[in-house]
Amino acid sequence: MHSESDTSCIILTWHIATWYCERGTLGCGPRPDEGTELKIHLGVATKLSKYCAYLLVSAPKLLPGHEYDTSRVFDAVAGEAKRFLPYGRDKYQALKDYGEEESEATILQSGAKLGKQLAEIEDVTRRWKVLADFWSEMLLYIAPSDNVDEHIEQLTRGG
Repeated sequence: MHSESDTSCIILTWHIATWYCERGTLGCGPRPDEGTELKIHLGVATKLSKYCAYLLVSAPKLLPGHEYDTSRVFDAVAGEAKRFLPYGRDKYQALKDYGEEESEATILQSGAKLGKQLAEIEDVTRRWKVLADFWSEMLLYIAPSDNVDEHIEQLTRGG
């Protein structure tokens, strides 16, 4: 899929894009009906996105690559988000206006840009299927193959 050093960047980029799409979908109309394909795909995508972000922040040892690199990438994105998305500002609207620069993109800019591209998929169910499929693949990629003991230890702590 990609190299281990890219995993945290990809998780954060797609997490931002998923959040952007979630806000766009849930903020512009009625909530999807229970049991519909849209509701299922949206639920899978948002839950897996949040779980991967949780691992990135709270259990970086469970991800491929070195935990220091994972923490460093997260800290950089969090710092940029704090500067660009100050308290009290509508974060969805701010991200809509962000990420258009052609210079070297940051993870926050890339996530905003990807979110906008995904939001252009007119079939909302298809959009969420794309996101659910991505997160399912990502979870399989980060699943333990050589770090089973660390996963077991993390599960005993509740997550």
